[in-house]
Formats: sequence, structure tokens, C-alpha cells
Amino acid sequence: MDRSAAVDFSSAADADAGFRLRPPMSEGVANVGGMSYGLFLTHRALPGKRDELIAAWKRHMPAAIDANDGHEAYVYTTVAGDPEALMVFQQYASREEAAAFLTTEPYLAYLAESEHLLAGPPTMVTATPVWSKNVG
Repeated sequence: MDRSAAVDFSSAADADAGFRLRPPMSEGVANVGGMSYGLFLTHRALPGKRDELIAAWKRHMPAAIDANDGHEAYVYTTVAGDPEALMVFQQYASREEAAAFLTTEPYLAYLAESEHLLAGPPTMVTATPVWSKNVG
């Protein structure tokens, strides 16, 4: 799998380009009007591997997310009725913060440990959070 492919966060269809999701730095990545930047992701584990994927996430990600000031909110969930699916909502202070997090050692360690557990790249939808209650 090509881990070097740049993925434009503005298009969910680009998530198929690779797991290492990062915006092309040649394009403007500033958030508009100082608003937060949100991502909705759906990951599909290989059959019977979701618990291993969750365990890998728990080993690497909670402490990294807690320590990252750029994360305003993060929700990691299983999907009722779908034993292979995980859904994630991430809210960052900006697109730059989202891109920067994907270069951190904990995230890269999680990728190395988890990629073989995934059925493919995540589906991704970007969003601009407008309002939330007790999130971010």
C-alpha cells in the first residue's frame, strides 16, 4: 500500500488514495472564519478483527489525542449491528491541526500496528462544525 499518497481533506472520495490521510500542503488549508474542522470516518475491520483494531487504537491513540491541543473533540464508536465497523468523529481547531496530527509518532505507530487489520481505507466526510453541546 502506498503510504505516501496525499489525500485532499475536501473530498471524501479521496480517502481511497491511502490510509495516511494528509492534505496537499501546496493548497490553502486554513479553516474559514476561524471555525473548527470536523471529520466523520468509517473504518471497516477485516472479519473478526475489530476487537484487535480497537485494542491497537487504545494502545496508541487516547493519550496522544488527550495531549493534542488541536483536538477539540474525538468520539470513537462501534456500530450496532455491524461487527466490522467503527465510526469516528474528530473535531480539530483547524485543517492544519488535523494534518499535523497525522505526522505524530503515536499516529504512525497506530497505523503500523493496525493497517493489516483493516479491510481497506476509511470512508471520510469532512465537515465544518456549526454548533455542539458538550463537544469541543
